[in-house]
Amino acid sequence: MLNIFGRAVSAVFAVVVAVLVSTLYGESITGKLLTVLITAGVVALFEVLKIWLPRHSARGRQLLDPRSQFTGVWLQEGVKQYGSDGVNIEAPNRFAIFVVGYQKETDNYEVDGAAYTAEGDEHARWESTDVANFAKDGRAMSYEFTGTITNADLGPEDPRRTGFCRLKLLDGDSGRGRVDHVAVNAVLLFNLSRVTTKWLVAHNLLQFKLDNLKDPVQRNRLAKALVASGGIPILEGAAGPRKRSQTAGF
Repeated sequence: MLNIFGRAVSAVFAVVVAVLVSTLYGESITGKLLTVLITAGVVALFEVLKIWLPRHSARGRQLLDPRSQFTGVWLQEGVKQYGSDGVNIEAPNRFAIFVVGYQKETDNYEVDGAAYTAEGDEHARWESTDVANFAKDGRAMSYEFTGTITNADLGPEDPRRTGFCRLKLLDGDSGRGRVDHVAVNAVLLFNLSRVTTKWLVAHNLLQFKLDNLKDPVQRNRLAKALVASGGIPILEGAAGPRKRSQTAGF
């Protein structure tokens, strides 16, 4: 929307310049050259600012980069897990907390997070690889990830994990997502909630600050505190008995 507004302003400015120069110089060659030069300069400046501002300013990204809608701390909850045994299999991965942040070097966004057990203990950690892909309006993103199971209770199985994640915003602070694991036969469907100051107040967790949650140690502490507060609806809406999976380590 802001891009359209900027182009409209540039167009109006071009008309104003043309009228003013015409008034001062008439239809002379000098007048025409000044009109072209000034108009082209303004348009070029606007295009340069569109590129420069998002790379150097968080506010610029909010205004000009639709991908920035995903920036921040997110809670992944209401997990439904599918495997070869069907839906709602017994798996330790009950919720997750992750951060989406901008990387100036690549002009892209990266994801870093951890999954937790029902007790709030770290089960796995993961990060995005390569580049994240976004819908044109910035309200959906997908990325490949690599991760490691850190839950010692799973024993000697291979801890390495890779896969694909797709996220979609339903409004500014909530959405849905899906994870497809490559190494194991497992699919996770979940809901998204943005962790904001208002969210922290609602869950009586104001001892945590948003800026500090970029630190994975602080996110682990938040997970523990959230479970203790009763703020995690585990397998929300799940029906029927839960079954142990042969591929529970995801």
